[in-house]
Amino acid sequence: MRCSGCGKDIPFNGQVCPYCQRDKSGDQMIHSVLVVFTLIGGGVGYLLNDFIGFLVGAFAGAIIGGILGVAASSSAKSKPPEVRVAPDNSAAAVPTQSRSAARLLELDELKAKGLISEAEWSEKRNALLRDL
Repeated sequence: MRCSGCGKDIPFNGQVCPYCQRDKSGDQMIHSVLVVFTLIGGGVGYLLNDFIGFLVGAFAGAIIGGILGVAASSSAKSKPPEVRVAPDNSAAAVPTQSRSAARLLELDELKAKGLISEAEWSEKRNALLRDL
């Protein structure tokens, strides 16, 4: 099956094109209706006039199926697929020692800027070192 958005070959299953992330439910509907009508048309043609009837019936069924598939897919209002974003676990992946080191550096910066006193710095630094 080809994506009508980017034109690349894509698998039939799934909700979105893996390349352009376009909703492909309309493309699936066209494809399914086209195949069903081609088979029905070919079967009816075969019953009426053997192999030549099969070819003519399949061709007529494909045309009718294509038209009906396009009409059905354009009239069907499909909602876009739900996109789920994985939670950011980068803080959990950082080892405790590097987080503690970053907090110690931050504490030193606060002291250097004069935002905390020597006593506060010493108290917080000792608490961080105890937690290691």
